[in-house]
Amino acid sequence: MSSAIVDSISDHPQRPSRWIDHLLSRPYTVIAVLVLGTMGIMATLKRESAWDFVSVGAAHLLVQGQDFYRHIPLYTYPPFTAFFSLPFIWLPLRIARAIWCVICAISLVYLVVKSWKLSGGPRLQPLARDPAAQWPEHLAFLLGLACALQFALNAFTHLQSDLLIGALLMVGCHAIATRQFFRAATWIGIATAFKATPLLFAPYLLWRRQWIAAIWLVAVAVGANMLPDVIHRPPEGGVWLTRWYHLYLEPMGSSTYLPGDWKNQLDNNQSIAGAANRWLTTKWEALPEKFKVSPRAHHPGPGVVRGFFFATSAALLLLAAWGFWPHRLRDDRSRGDDPRAGSAGIDMLECSCILLLMLLLSPNSSRAHFCIMLLPAFCVARAAVQKPAYLTAALLALAVLCSTLSIHIRIRATYTAEQLLLWLGVVFFSAIFLLLACVLLLRKTRRSSVPT
Repeated sequence: MSSAIVDSISDHPQRPSRWIDHLLSRPYTVIAVLVLGTMGIMATLKRESAWDFVSVGAAHLLVQGQDFYRHIPLYTYPPFTAFFSLPFIWLPLRIARAIWCVICAISLVYLVVKSWKLSGGPRLQPLARDPAAQWPEHLAFLLGLACALQFALNAFTHLQSDLLIGALLMVGCHAIATRQFFRAATWIGIATAFKATPLLFAPYLLWRRQWIAAIWLVAVAVGANMLPDVIHRPPEGGVWLTRWYHLYLEPMGSSTYLPGDWKNQLDNNQSIAGAANRWLTTKWEALPEKFKVSPRAHHPGPGVVRGFFFATSAALLLLAAWGFWPHRLRDDRSRGDDPRAGSAGIDMLECSCILLLMLLLSPNSSRAHFCIMLLPAFCVARAAVQKPAYLTAALLALAVLCSTLSIHIRIRATYTAEQLLLWLGVVFFSAIFLLLACVLLLRKTRRSSVPT
């Protein structure tokens, strides 16, 4: 009997436990759980967070009927964010922050996974038994992460709503890919309610001849921002949405308005407006372990800065229009771009261009806002590694380089170089290179899709 047992054991040598094999075959999941879990615990336990006194603080003031725009100068968002944060004001601070961390973590994972799928990327986990068969896909995935993951982690560290907004936009982009335009307008409209920049999808839907969907997107955004008025109206009268408009949008039409002037450090504003303001009105000075930015003694007036901003914005819009042209001649319902087809189709390249223009044309784009670059980064990375596309690969390499150079290492020796690179606009240029690559891919895809 005992010899039979010994023989049985010798015939079936011991192997690692199944759960260890399961974990080893899913390295991305393991790393995500460890990193996000650690960051979430740190964000929950830290002494204070901007989320506490900006978003939740605005919700507290809304319930009290006070003007959160006046008492919280850093609150520059449409009023819907204050309404959305209402459930957190009745919870203990740590618990509220822990719940928000979970929401941000889920949004980040969804943003990464959905962006990869929409780019046409296949399933990467569990790892294939023949890793060489999928190494270009893994390389593309890692290159895409190198472009934008750091910005997503930046948003998670500061508990900003950009990850939730990015996740909502990915739901909308998927709906566009599946020709569910009304559903797309709903989700993108909610994202627009948080921050106005996704409103750029409305003219895109008009261009697609989806008139009702475009109108519905605007209606959802406006309607969501009327909800705070159900709780309390502004003390001065009117509605909160017009209060926000008069404070932040109306001044932009003034001849004295300086683009990039926002409640943010100018170096951190990586939009066209921020770049125009920095390059034309400020100068930098590198001192030992210190980087100083100061106004130029004789800098151009607001008119020149505004002219530079409008000219650059117009140039990028014309570039995108060249990629979007000619208009689709076929019925959208008859030529769907299936994101599972193996490559990014016209729909996702167009959506990528819209996402990048949102960042570049915005009056203020902090580094955390650039987490939505994941979709265009994955689209470009997959095109670069799958085919001998040397120009696409070169633009991707430049985008990865610029993005990497913007990483804040948080050591004294690199502080001056990091601040100088931000002043030069490395994040801005990373988005520019991706936009160029997306437009070129869009032109190439359009030519290849023309019927013969």
